[in-house]
Amino acid sequence: MCEALNLSLFSPKKDLCDICESYKAGNVSDIDYKTHRDKKDEARKELAKEIFTEHEVLTMDLQSVLLSPRSNVSPLYYTTKLIVHNFSLYDCKRNWGYCYIWNECEGKLTSNEFSTIIVTALEKLRTQNTTQHNKEIIIYSDGCTYQNRNVVLSNALLNYSMEKKVTIKQKYLEKGHTQMECDSMHLVIERALKNKKINIPVDYVYIAKTDCKKNPYDVQYLYHHFFKDVEHTLEFYKSIRPGKKQVTLQSQT
Repeated sequence: MCEALNLSLFSPKKDLCDICESYKAGNVSDIDYKTHRDKKDEARKELAKEIFTEHEVLTMDLQSVLLSPRSNVSPLYYTTKLIVHNFSLYDCKRNWGYCYIWNECEGKLTSNEFSTIIVTALEKLRTQNTTQHNKEIIIYSDGCTYQNRNVVLSNALLNYSMEKKVTIKQKYLEKGHTQMECDSMHLVIERALKNKKINIPVDYVYIAKTDCKKNPYDVQYLYHHFFKDVEHTLEFYKSIRPGKKQVTLQSQT
């Protein structure tokens, strides 16, 4: 019946892991592939387990590049467009989503931008949940260096943890298997963008605010004065790379 009607099950789009694909092609050894799969399973189990603990659990990721203007008009394809970014954080306990949207004229894609956004989101979560101040905060993300795995963000989180007297842990999913709860926010936004016309970057804010009916996202459009120079104002550590030399904490005056 399905074949007669030309019907089939929809296969969702999924990014492929380069290590897994290399293993299928015979370019990765069995030992390396098993280690990779074990790390993936361990990270997945850890995330699933901690969602049911008393700790605060957040996942975060940057959505794929958005463009403004956006339309199906043919001549518009050849015009210069603004690149728009959407960095999303998802509260796994309360199913709350936070979207921070900016365009390339207001900010770049450096550790300063992401550090400012993440600390701002943590403070917003703290003010919205007055009974959760002393709970441990666990942040899951991929291993992207300029977003999540750099000394600038580590210094920003350390400073915030000392100021608010909370413990913050960063955990990273295995490369190639970084699907998280926050990715559902990106999927909802991409679905809402179908057949929608975008004239200016702020139009993405309205779509992000209205596309999720059950738990509307907390959406903020960012301007250049929002971002802070975290790299040169917080310098507790010079590097987070493991090494033989002992690292000492520098006091701030």
